[in-house]
Amino acid sequence: MNKEVLITIRSSRKVPGEEIETSEFFTHGTFSRRGNISVVSYNEVAETGLGETKTDLIIHPDRVVVKRRGESSANLTFSDGLRQDFMYNTAFGTMTLGVNTYRVASSLGENGGTMDIEYDLDYQRKHVARNAFHVDVKAKM
Repeated sequence: MNKEVLITIRSSRKVPGEEIETSEFFTHGTFSRRGNISVVSYNEVAETGLGETKTDLIIHPDRVVVKRRGESSANLTFSDGLRQDFMYNTAFGTMTLGVNTYRVASSLGENGGTMDIEYDLDYQRKHVARNAFHVDVKAKM
């Protein structure tokens, strides 16, 4: 069963030679749990620059799958030690990016919880930035 939730997403990005860039946004979405798999779904907010895009976070015990659909689209998997190339479609065009995940952790239960992912982002196999994001999911009362 889907629960209405408040979602807080905090992210950081460190580009070599630059200061750490951080952001935080809040949105409403849904949360469901079947067995040991959790799904968090929400519409991206304007601050992300992704336009009219719906994001699903599918959290397994050993990995997180991110599916984006809309003006921006991508399907990628984060798992400790996994490097993956993926197609990233935006209103400006399509590009191939890569992620090298070095940490995935979650503590999601029946009423929400938290999830963390830390990874390196590359473009054409050249390091672009070290990224991290923290997702906090709280059931609406």
